[in-house]
Amino acid sequence: MDRLLERMKRTISSHGLADPGEVILVAVSGGADSVALLLALWLLRDELAVSLRVAHVNHGLRGEESEREQYFVAELAGRLGLPFEAIRLDMAVPQGEHLGSLQEKARELRYQALEEAASRGKASRIAVGHHADDQTETVLENLLRGSGIEGLAGIPYRREKIVRPLLDATRDEIEDFLWRRGEGFCTDSSNLKPVYLRNRIRLELMPLLKGYNPNLVETLGRTAEIMRDEGELLDWMAASAAAELGILFDGESIRLPAAGLLERPTALRRRIVRLALQRLSGGLQGVSYSHVASLLELAANPESGRQVHLTRELQGRREYEWLVLERRLSPAVDEQWEYPLVIPGRTYIPELEAFIEADLRDPGALETRGPTNSNQAFLDFERLTMPICARRRRPGDRFYPLGAGGSQKVKEFLIDHKVPREDRERTAVVSSGDQVYWLAGWRADARFAANQETRRLLALSLSK
Repeated sequence: MDRLLERMKRTISSHGLADPGEVILVAVSGGADSVALLLALWLLRDELAVSLRVAHVNHGLRGEESEREQYFVAELAGRLGLPFEAIRLDMAVPQGEHLGSLQEKARELRYQALEEAASRGKASRIAVGHHADDQTETVLENLLRGSGIEGLAGIPYRREKIVRPLLDATRDEIEDFLWRRGEGFCTDSSNLKPVYLRNRIRLELMPLLKGYNPNLVETLGRTAEIMRDEGELLDWMAASAAAELGILFDGESIRLPAAGLLERPTALRRRIVRLALQRLSGGLQGVSYSHVASLLELAANPESGRQVHLTRELQGRREYEWLVLERRLSPAVDEQWEYPLVIPGRTYIPELEAFIEADLRDPGALETRGPTNSNQAFLDFERLTMPICARRRRPGDRFYPLGAGGSQKVKEFLIDHKVPREDRERTAVVSSGDQVYWLAGWRADARFAANQETRRLLALSLSK
């Protein structure tokens, strides 16, 4: 039997990715990985005793190229005699939309559409074509952004209905499998452009690292597997420790005894707090390392009444001997807020319902010409003072709007640009102390903007 088929069979068996009698919806974009996934599952369908359906999601972002891919997948499904459904999202691209934000939104809508298609087709699994090279890219991307065990564990073999039978196969094995069968596939032109961080990792960083370790994909695949296993162990230990602590949960808040929490090793403290947040909110969306660290600082400070805002829905506070995690009410317009930026990384700003993404780069021609829209800022990192925070504006805030030729109060700048009062209060000032670096969504301070002499650049972007 073909090497790829053998590898896929072992993966399916080892991780319980398919049971006899199930209907599997195969998500096929038309690229090599998803085409190989479909063909391999089709060849194994009798042995696995499963039924297959095919779905293609057309985001409508690449014009004729998107239409050609849909036609290709429809023809392939017809040739294999499988039911086919095309799902058209027709995503609008707002002017100035940040590319990372658009890509994230497309991913979210794609999975939602696939879930709905699976329900219509009575499919209990949705198979997607992530492979070992994707795993390596994910681990590297998370490492560059700053991540703990969860990020270094990479892509899971399964998550709810989503399964990844090709996760142990390399891109070379996939393309060899298709070549030997004379099977064609489509190439997404956007994957060849070093615009997204993910593409730069694939096109630039991975070839460089393979010069140091030709077995990079296999090596980081093992690393991800070790991190997954150790993450499961820590989760088990955290659940046991949480039970011993005597956590109180009333549906709206969780109370952790601060002294007992601090007696545990630091790694276990973090896990207990993450477990409590997950139980309170049903997930960890928008929760970062800095949020967990701020809660542990709160636990270590005996002053009752102190609190920190985590996300738009969650906050923490110290109440006598308890660390209390609770759902928060919608913030008032006059409420002060401030969040340290993760650099490099993404920081969620609940009051804006948006992220500020920070990326350190070597300056290039693009950056020194200036940002392409008001949701971006390029700053000279060596002229900035750490830590850098995003906060609500304060009385007296003043900056030098880039291109204006002088200084102006932030409030006056926003009034001049006819920003309503409520929106003025929800505009983020990126600063260190009283020194304003960027009025997010509007203008950088000219004194700190990148120029031809910049040696290290901080790229900031605001995205929903």
